Amino acid sequence: MIKNKKIKKIVDNWGFLFDGSLGGISFKSVFFAFKQALESEKLTIFNGQIDTNHGLPRFPSKYFSNYLLYLKKVREGEMPLSFIFLSITDRCPSNCLYCYNNSSSVDENRSELSFDKIKEILVYFKENEPTVFQCCITGGEPMLRKDIIEIVRESSKNFFTFLNTSGEGFTEKHAKQLKEIGLGVLKVSLDHFDRDFVNERRGNALAFDSAISAIKIAVKNGLYTSVAAVASRRLLDKKNFLSFVYFLQELGANDLRLYPYRKSGRAIDGEYFTAEEENKLGEYQLLVNKNKKLKIKMMSMSLIESAKFFGCTAGSRQLCINSDGSVTPCPYLALSLGNINEEPIKKITNRFRECLSAPYRFCISNYLAAQGINLNNFWRDKNIKKNLELLDSVPKTALPDIYKRMVCSDCHNKNYKK
Repeated sequence: MIKNKKIKKIVDNWGFLFDGSLGGISFKSVFFAFKQALESEKLTIFNGQIDTNHGLPRFPSKYFSNYLLYLKKVREGEMPLSFIFLSITDRCPSNCLYCYNNSSSVDENRSELSFDKIKEILVYFKENEPTVFQCCITGGEPMLRKDIIEIVRESSKNFFTFLNTSGEGFTEKHAKQLKEIGLGVLKVSLDHFDRDFVNERRGNALAFDSAISAIKIAVKNGLYTSVAAVASRRLLDKKNFLSFVYFLQELGANDLRLYPYRKSGRAIDGEYFTAEEENKLGEYQLLVNKNKKLKIKMMSMSLIESAKFFGCTAGSRQLCINSDGSVTPCPYLALSLGNINEEPIKKITNRFRECLSAPYRFCISNYLAAQGINLNNFWRDKNIKKNLELLDSVPKTALPDIYKRMVCSDCHNKNYKK
């Protein structure tokens, strides 16, 4: 029985060699794209698989065929979906001052997607969006769902799956079950090594200890453990930042993912960084990943979403399905283009393709906020026409740099703005 499982895993992981997904891919273009991306990354091995850090499934794995198909489509001049956020609850024990989710302040009795509906969503993307290789299960606090293990199990069947958590309610039993069903990444929220500072920012006296406990449990049970931190000006200080990195490495975390504030949700009046400060956050990724003495590695969203790399992929490469069924370009850009409880998913995704057909060289949320638009006024807005008009007002840009060597020149000139 054990031998059969090992054989099945090998077949699944290396299936992309035989399923045709390699066809039509220019290895030269892929090589240059990888080379550019890996200038900022640190390759590590986890459970015998290569892990790059962010946005890619591990290699080899059964999710790799989806990724190769995505590359093929990009090469041909398309920009298909590659990952989805699936918010399964708005409930949360914390009240983080920077959270993009302000649903609780609107309606504490919001309905949640049923398990059957979640399964229907996952099946839809498997069968109709074959380039999707990643699913991030988020909230609210996903651990508040009693069926969280079943949800992760369904997602992990076909997608490289992330599970976001504050750590509160995370147990040894959860860790063992998630390891068994093949969770890709457990991402625990923790912003600093100062307990009081963390608890104050999160509005929860248990926030720090819950996160530390979850990290230790996850590491002990062999889960890939990532720490998600929303940057503060404390972390802009190099000494303070490095102390945080060493603190996380001592805990056994595999990586740190650093996020800046975005002007949405409760963070509408938050601690925003200047362009110079955001660049510094990006520099920290290089500082950590080029340090061979550090086992831990890092991803800075400020660098990854910059024009030099992938840019803003809201609505083009990604979309977010919220717990009430509304579908938005990303968790930060709360402009609903439909609700899966009211109309077919395909009809909604087609709207995204019409108005957000390719990545931007700047964050759309930040752009709209700079125009004096309070995105909270559009929170869960069912006026699809109004939301489409707002997105159409965002000026198109050239593709972010990393795509320029992936897309063939004829397709690039035909489909994208120079």
